[in-house]
Amino acid sequence: MEYTTIFHRSPVLLATVVAVLFLTPGNTRGAPGDLDSTFGTSGKVTTDFSGQVELGNASAVQSDGRIVVAGFTRAGSDQNTEDFALARYNVDGSLDSNFGTGGRVKAGFSGTADRANAVAIQSDGKIIAAGSSEGRN
Repeated sequence: MEYTTIFHRSPVLLATVVAVLFLTPGNTRGAPGDLDSTFGTSGKVTTDFSGQVELGNASAVQSDGRIVVAGFTRAGSDQNTEDFALARYNVDGSLDSNFGTGGRVKAGFSGTADRANAVAIQSDGKIIAAGSSEGRN
């Protein structure tokens, strides 16, 4: 299986997740690489964390098809306000309301610029996010 994820900087966007038709073997609704119109809105999903800047850096697909996107959200114009941000989407592109608060998780650490740069799903289904946290001066 192959997945395509597009990330975009926007005040109302953690990540634009794009599902392609070849996610499901035998799917004949379109050619490989076409957007799956049954995913989100015309094959695209955006998620607002209420930050000024939000960016998705990595994604992983769980065994049940749900998609986890990891990145960061910045509350203001200063990178000192950045926190890890994760969102989990159902197979139809809707946020998974059983994940965090309304499908979103935000976590700050002791640093000033906390960014999730990778995400993985363990065999037991637990989500691992890794990234960086710059120290305070």
